[in-house]
Amino acid sequence: MKINMSVVLIPFIDIFVLIATFLTLSGNFLYQSAAKVELPPRISGDIVAKDNPTVTLTPGGVIFLNRRKVSKEGLSILLQLTAKLAGKKGGNPLLIIEADGNVTHKDVIEIMGIARDSGIKQIAIATEPEK
Repeated sequence: MKINMSVVLIPFIDIFVLIATFLTLSGNFLYQSAAKVELPPRISGDIVAKDNPTVTLTPGGVIFLNRRKVSKEGLSILLQLTAKLAGKKGGNPLLIIEADGNVTHKDVIEIMGIARDSGIKQIAIATEPEK
């Protein structure tokens, strides 16, 4: 008795098309901020690539690193790892700080100090383009 083993390709093609559609549509939502932050308007500056680590500060004192909520201690550890990984690749990461306009200057300076102590040497402050 011989068993006929055949592969039906139609279901695999259907799954591939569904996955491709999902990835295409979900790509539009990848760069939304984790928290609503009112950035101050910019006077001048360059647009920076989105693949840099980004710290978001909310008026309530909540800290996000790349859209994930972290504590100050967790931020320090993650930034140390980021700096070490970038150092192994021969680079220096640029940390982008997105702070709401209502966040105190003290909080922004504290995050900059954590970044410096973690080995991050380049820091940028995110702003909104003038309208």
